[in-house]
Amino acid sequence: MTLTRADDAVAAFRDGFSCSQAIVSAFAEDFGIDREEALKISCAFGGGMAHTGNMCGAVTGALMVIGMKYGRTRANDIAAKEKTYAVTKLFLTEFLRRNHSHNCTNLLGHDLSDPIEYAVAKEKALFRIKCDKLVNDAAGILEAILRIFPGPRGFPGFVLFRFQEIWNIRCTRFRSRQKPRPLQGHEK
Repeated sequence: MTLTRADDAVAAFRDGFSCSQAIVSAFAEDFGIDREEALKISCAFGGGMAHTGNMCGAVTGALMVIGMKYGRTRANDIAAKEKTYAVTKLFLTEFLRRNHSHNCTNLLGHDLSDPIEYAVAKEKALFRIKCDKLVNDAAGILEAILRIFPGPRGFPGFVLFRFQEIWNIRCTRFRSRQKPRPLQGHEK
Protein backbone atom coordinates (compact mmCIF):
# COMPACT_ATOMS: atom_id res chain seq x y z
CA MET A 1 0.00 0.00 0.00
CA THR A 2 1.30 3.45 -0.86
CA LEU A 3 1.53 6.20 1.71
CA THR A 4 0.76 9.36 -0.25
CA ARG A 5 -1.16 10.44 -3.31
CA ALA A 6 2.21 11.22 -4.89
CA ASP A 7 3.19 7.57 -4.38
CA ASP A 8 -0.13 6.49 -5.92
CA ALA A 9 0.43 8.77 -8.91
CA VAL A 10 3.99 7.58 -9.53
CA ALA A 11 2.83 3.96 -9.25
CA ALA A 12 0.08 4.56 -11.83
CA PHE A 13 2.60 6.25 -14.13
CA ARG A 14 5.01 3.33 -13.79
CA ASP A 15 2.13 0.97 -14.56
CA GLY A 16 1.88 2.59 -17.99
CA PHE A 17 -0.69 5.35 -17.58
CA SER A 18 0.15 8.83 -18.85
CA CYS A 19 1.31 11.59 -16.52
CA SER A 20 -2.09 13.29 -16.54
CA GLN A 21 -3.91 10.02 -15.92
CA ALA A 22 -1.58 9.20 -13.04
CA ILE A 23 -2.31 12.50 -11.28
CA VAL A 24 -6.08 12.58 -11.83
CA SER A 25 -6.63 8.92 -10.93
CA ALA A 26 -4.66 9.31 -7.68
CA PHE A 27 -7.04 12.03 -6.44
CA ALA A 28 -10.35 11.43 -8.25
CA GLU A 29 -12.06 9.17 -5.72
CA ASP A 30 -11.75 11.95 -3.11
CA PHE A 31 -14.18 13.89 -5.30
CA GLY A 32 -16.62 11.09 -6.11
CA ILE A 33 -15.14 10.19 -9.49
CA ASP A 34 -14.26 6.54 -9.92
CA ARG A 35 -10.79 5.61 -11.14
CA GLU A 36 -11.97 4.33 -14.53
CA GLU A 37 -13.77 7.60 -15.34
CA ALA A 38 -10.77 9.61 -14.13
CA LEU A 39 -8.49 7.66 -16.46
CA LYS A 40 -10.80 8.33 -19.42
CA ILE A 41 -11.24 12.04 -18.66
CA SER A 42 -7.51 12.68 -18.38
CA CYS A 43 -6.25 10.40 -21.17
CA ALA A 44 -5.76 13.02 -23.89
CA PHE A 45 -3.55 15.29 -21.77
CA GLY A 46 -0.43 13.07 -21.52
CA GLY A 47 2.79 13.98 -23.28
CA GLY A 48 2.00 17.67 -23.30
CA MET A 49 -1.52 17.06 -24.64
CA ALA A 50 -1.55 14.04 -26.92
CA HIS A 51 2.22 14.08 -27.46
CA THR A 52 2.21 17.60 -28.86
CA GLY A 53 4.78 18.76 -26.31
CA ASN A 54 2.64 21.57 -24.90
CA MET A 55 1.63 21.92 -21.23
CA CYS A 56 3.02 19.02 -19.17
CA GLY A 57 0.37 16.35 -18.53
CA ALA A 58 1.27 16.17 -14.83
CA VAL A 59 0.44 19.89 -14.65
CA THR A 60 -2.85 19.62 -16.58
CA GLY A 61 -3.82 16.63 -14.45
CA ALA A 62 -3.18 18.66 -11.29
CA LEU A 63 -5.22 21.57 -12.65
CA MET A 64 -8.11 19.18 -13.28
CA VAL A 65 -7.92 18.06 -9.64
CA ILE A 66 -7.85 21.67 -8.45
CA GLY A 67 -11.00 22.22 -10.51
CA MET A 68 -12.62 19.16 -8.91
CA LYS A 69 -12.09 20.62 -5.46
CA TYR A 70 -12.55 24.36 -5.95
CA GLY A 71 -14.22 24.80 -9.34
CA ARG A 72 -17.49 26.59 -9.78
CA THR A 73 -20.71 24.87 -10.78
CA ARG A 74 -22.82 28.00 -11.16
CA ALA A 75 -22.00 30.76 -13.65
CA ASN A 76 -22.53 33.47 -11.03
CA ASP A 77 -20.20 31.85 -8.44
CA ILE A 78 -17.35 34.27 -9.01
CA ALA A 79 -15.78 33.50 -5.61
CA ALA A 80 -15.27 29.82 -6.54
CA LYS A 81 -13.80 30.84 -9.90
CA GLU A 82 -11.39 33.29 -8.26
CA LYS A 83 -10.36 30.74 -5.64
CA THR A 84 -9.76 28.13 -8.34
CA TYR A 85 -7.61 30.56 -10.31
CA ALA A 86 -5.67 31.66 -7.21
CA VAL A 87 -4.92 28.09 -6.13
CA THR A 88 -3.99 27.22 -9.72
CA LYS A 89 -1.51 30.10 -9.77
CA LEU A 90 0.06 28.84 -6.54
CA PHE A 91 0.42 25.37 -8.03
CA LEU A 92 1.92 26.70 -11.26
CA THR A 93 4.35 28.96 -9.39
CA GLU A 94 5.67 26.11 -7.25
CA PHE A 95 5.89 23.65 -10.15
CA LEU A 96 7.79 26.25 -12.18
CA ARG A 97 10.12 26.93 -9.25
CA ARG A 98 10.98 23.25 -8.99
CA ASN A 99 11.17 22.41 -12.68
CA HIS A 100 11.86 25.68 -14.55
CA SER A 101 9.02 25.13 -17.06
CA HIS A 102 5.44 23.90 -17.48
CA ASN A 103 6.06 22.90 -21.08
CA CYS A 104 6.64 19.23 -21.90
CA THR A 105 9.09 19.98 -24.72
CA ASN A 106 11.19 22.22 -22.45
CA LEU A 107 11.04 19.76 -19.55
CA LEU A 108 12.18 16.80 -21.64
CA GLY A 109 14.41 18.65 -24.07
CA HIS A 110 12.66 16.99 -27.02
CA ASP A 111 9.67 18.01 -29.13
CA LEU A 112 7.21 15.14 -28.71
CA SER A 113 5.19 16.31 -31.72
CA ASP A 114 8.10 15.28 -33.93
CA PRO A 115 8.08 11.46 -34.32
CA ILE A 116 11.87 11.32 -34.52
CA GLU A 117 12.35 13.39 -31.36
CA TYR A 118 9.65 11.36 -29.61
CA ALA A 119 11.56 8.18 -30.51
CA VAL A 120 14.81 9.68 -29.20
CA ALA A 121 13.14 10.69 -25.91
CA LYS A 122 11.74 7.17 -25.59
CA GLU A 123 15.12 5.59 -26.42
CA LYS A 124 16.80 7.76 -23.77
CA ALA A 125 14.13 6.59 -21.25
CA LEU A 126 13.28 10.23 -20.49
CA PHE A 127 9.67 9.35 -19.70
CA ARG A 128 10.87 7.07 -16.90
CA ILE A 129 13.76 9.23 -15.77
CA LYS A 130 12.29 12.75 -15.94
CA CYS A 131 8.54 12.18 -15.94
CA ASP A 132 8.62 10.12 -12.73
CA LYS A 133 9.99 13.19 -10.97
CA LEU A 134 7.51 15.53 -12.65
CA VAL A 135 4.55 13.33 -11.65
CA ASN A 136 5.90 13.10 -8.11
CA ASP A 137 6.43 16.88 -7.91
CA ALA A 138 2.98 17.70 -9.30
CA ALA A 139 1.23 15.27 -6.95
CA GLY A 140 3.26 16.41 -3.94
CA ILE A 141 2.54 20.10 -4.58
CA LEU A 142 -1.12 19.26 -5.13
CA GLU A 143 -1.30 17.25 -1.91
CA ALA A 144 0.14 20.15 0.07
CA ILE A 145 -2.21 22.69 -1.50
CA LEU A 146 -5.31 20.52 -0.99
CA ARG A 147 -4.34 19.95 2.64
CA ILE A 148 -3.67 23.63 3.36
CA PHE A 149 -6.72 25.14 1.73
CA PRO A 150 -10.29 24.26 2.70
CA GLY A 151 -13.02 23.44 0.18
CA PRO A 152 -14.72 25.93 -2.14
CA ARG A 153 -16.33 28.04 0.59
CA GLY A 154 -14.89 29.97 3.52
CA PHE A 155 -11.76 31.15 1.79
CA PRO A 156 -11.18 34.88 2.29
CA GLY A 157 -8.97 36.47 -0.33
CA PHE A 158 -6.60 37.98 2.23
CA VAL A 159 -5.73 34.47 3.44
CA LEU A 160 -4.61 33.44 -0.03
CA PHE A 161 -2.72 36.70 -0.49
CA ARG A 162 -0.90 36.19 2.83
CA PHE A 163 -0.17 32.54 2.02
CA GLN A 164 1.24 33.48 -1.40
CA GLU A 165 3.43 36.09 0.30
CA ILE A 166 4.76 33.52 2.82
CA TRP A 167 5.18 30.89 0.09
CA ASN A 168 7.22 33.33 -2.04
CA ILE A 169 9.44 34.24 0.92
CA ARG A 170 10.02 30.55 1.66
CA CYS A 171 10.84 29.82 -1.99
CA THR A 172 13.22 32.79 -2.19
CA ARG A 173 15.09 31.60 0.91
CA PHE A 174 15.27 28.07 -0.49
CA ARG A 175 16.56 29.28 -3.87
CA SER A 176 19.23 31.44 -2.22
CA ARG A 177 20.65 28.32 -0.49
CA GLN A 178 20.84 26.31 -3.72
CA LYS A 179 23.77 26.31 -6.07
CA PRO A 180 22.88 27.66 -9.50
CA ARG A 181 22.39 24.81 -11.94
CA PRO A 182 24.05 24.99 -15.33
CA LEU A 183 21.79 25.76 -18.27
CA GLN A 184 20.90 22.76 -20.40
CA GLY A 185 21.16 22.83 -24.20
CA HIS A 186 17.50 23.70 -24.81
CA GLU A 187 17.63 26.55 -22.25
CA LYS A 188 20.61 28.40 -23.76
